[in-house]
Amino acid sequence: MAKLTIDEVEYDTEDFNEDQMKVYNEILYAHDQLNRLNYTVQVLNERCVTLSKIIVDSSKEVETTDED
Repeated sequence: MAKLTIDEVEYDTEDFNEDQMKVYNEILYAHDQLNRLNYTVQVLNERCVTLSKIIVDSSKEVETTDED
C-alpha cells in the first residue's frame, strides 16, 4: 500500500482502519480534483493569451487596410 506523510510523520495506509481509509480516499479525490482544476486554469489562461493575440493581429490588419 501507499505511504502518506503528514506533518513529517509517515503513515502506511495498509495500517489504516476503515474510517482512516475513507478520509484518505477523500484526500486522493480532492487532490485529483485540484490537479484537474489546475489543468483547466492553465488551458484557459493559454486560451486567453491566444485570443488576445488574435485581437492584436486583427487590429494590425485593420490599421494596414486603413493606410492603403
